[in-house]
Amino acid sequence: RKTAIIGPNLSNRKQLVEKILTRSDVQLQIKQYSEQKQLSVKQGERYAREQLLIIATNLSPSFIRIASKFLSWFFNRTYRSVKVRGVDNVRQIAKTHQLVFMPCHRSHMDYVLMSWSLHAQGLMLPLIVAGDNLNVPLMGRVLKLGGAIFMRRSFYEDPLYSLLFKNYIEQLHISGHALEYFIEGGRSRTGRLLPPKGGVLTMTLEASLQERVKPCLLYTSPSPRD
Repeated sequence: RKTAIIGPNLSNRKQLVEKILTRSDVQLQIKQYSEQKQLSVKQGERYAREQLLIIATNLSPSFIRIASKFLSWFFNRTYRSVKVRGVDNVRQIAKTHQLVFMPCHRSHMDYVLMSWSLHAQGLMLPLIVAGDNLNVPLMGRVLKLGGAIFMRRSFYEDPLYSLLFKNYIEQLHISGHALEYFIEGGRSRTGRLLPPKGGVLTMTLEASLQERVKPCLLYTSPSPRD
C-alpha cells in the first residue's frame, strides 16, 4: 500500500546507474562502441555513464510537496474546475499492477495536470518520459526533480544508447514505478497529433514479459484538461 502511494525508493540513483553499467550485455555494447569510435573501454564507460545520468530521473519528495502546493494555487486561479474521474479504480489497481499512463499530449500542461491530479488523490507520482529538448539549464533540473526521464528524439542509430535506455526502463519496471509517456509522434504545425510511435511502449511490455513481476496496466485517455 505504501509503495502504491509514494512509490519505490529512488535515493539510490547512482547505484542504479552503476548496476546497469555492470550488465554483461551493456559491457559488450560498450566495447563495440569503443572499438567503433576508436576509444578506450574506460572512455566508452564514461560516455555510457554520462548518458545514463542524463536519462535517469532525480525525483525529490521535498520538491514534489512544494510544487504540489504551488500548482494547487495556480490551477485554482487558472481553471474554473479540474474534474478527476475513475480514481477509485486506479487506487485499487495500483496495489497489484504497475501503472502506465499514456494521455494525449496537446500541451506541456497535460503532464503537469496529470501528475498533480494523481498526487492530490494520494497515488504514486508517475515518472514521465520527456524529450531531451527540455533538458536545458535550470528547467531540466527542475523537471528531473519532478520525475522527468529524458530521452533522445531518435536513438536507433546509437545501439549503446538504445540499450542503456531500455535497461533503465526495465529497472524501473522491476522496482514497480508508475510511468507516463506520450506515444503520438509529436504534433504537426497546426497542432494535429501525428501517428503514434511505440518504442517506449514496446520496451515496457518486453520488460513486463521478461521479468514477470507486477503485471502492467495501460491507461490511455484524452487530454486531462477540463
